[in-house]
Amino acid sequence: MIKPFHLSFLAIDKEETKNFYLETLDCTLGRDSRMWCDVIFFGHQITVHQASRVSQCQSIDHFGVILSRDEWSTYLRKIKSKGIPFIQSPVSQNQGKHCESGKFSINDPCGNIIEFKYYSESINQNI
Repeated sequence: MIKPFHLSFLAIDKEETKNFYLETLDCTLGRDSRMWCDVIFFGHQITVHQASRVSQCQSIDHFGVILSRDEWSTYLRKIKSKGIPFIQSPVSQNQGKHCESGKFSINDPCGNIIEFKYYSESINQNI
């Protein structure tokens, strides 16, 4: 089974970028907020973040994988057992609810940020 891939990046104009993916490429909209949105890109997830300025000092660019909660927990244990430091500590939100999710981030040896996510089954089916 292929796992959905996700990529997050900054946009100078979040709304214009969102509309490009939705209207030009016929992608569908996932979650949407004032500062970011998820676009379902051919079965995968792109998260578009509104940049506060053109040359933002701290980049949030990263890539990652969307897993089941059990797979996410397995990787979390493995990464902890190897002593790999977290860029973003593990967090789970809305446990037991239809909108449950979790994530954590680490660096690879080259400094690339890798994010591991899970969503409840109801959200996962829409990705």
